[in-house]
Amino acid sequence: MTPGVASAYQQSAASWVRGPEGVYDRLAEALVASCPLDLGGRRVLDLGAGSGSVSRAARRVGAHPVVLDVAPAMLATAGCTAFPAVVADGGRLPLRGRSVAAVLAGFFLTHCDDPTAMLAEAARVTMSGGVVLATTFDRGAPEHPGKAAVDRVAEAHGWVMPRWYAHFKGTTELRLSTPQGLLAVAGDPALVARVERRSVDIGTSSAREIVAWRLGMAHLAPWVAGLPVGDRRSLEEEACRAVGARPEPVHLAILVLVARVSR
Repeated sequence: MTPGVASAYQQSAASWVRGPEGVYDRLAEALVASCPLDLGGRRVLDLGAGSGSVSRAARRVGAHPVVLDVAPAMLATAGCTAFPAVVADGGRLPLRGRSVAAVLAGFFLTHCDDPTAMLAEAARVTMSGGVVLATTFDRGAPEHPGKAAVDRVAEAHGWVMPRWYAHFKGTTELRLSTPQGLLAVAGDPALVARVERRSVDIGTSSAREIVAWRLGMAHLAPWVAGLPVGDRRSLEEEACRAVGARPEPVHLAILVLVARVSR
């Protein structure tokens, strides 16, 4: 995993729950809806689980999730504590081969230096006929203007993009944000893969919700938490003004890798 990622998410757990979690709950529903396998009664692995959005979506269709993440603070959030939890790196899964029916990786691959190896490891622990699903954002769709607005305000207040974030934005995220690029990393011969495009209405409609989402992300939250209270409130209010009183609804375009394990 890219250096700095684990530390950033460890420091961001509380802010994540207050902001991004609701967004990722909607995105998780889209991931689970793309699964071609009936997950009812089956054990699944939520890889890079964060605060458990994918696991909660999987449980609603009857699955029995196990949450795995490198950040213990994420696994200790209220949304994760109902599930068996493992603190581990996704590149070395502490699971037996063919021990789960599905591996569900919500926006995890772009945080990995070697996503092909990560998918091969996911395939190793998945039963024959099972499925590996992974989501990324679709670079072919326009971004919501609120994202850039919040980032500009943060930069004006002294925020500097962390190295780990700049690294994956310019490498793995860039590669995996097109259908062709995402499909190319599913190189394990056991995986028979396709890519689906989806647009997700994340249900965020106010400037304050958009600001909480963006400032709660792991590349911003540790810096925001270190600000004096007055500076933090000033940042939030200025960001809300920058987003605007009536922002356009947020629809996020995502790609879903759907890979059957065929061995």
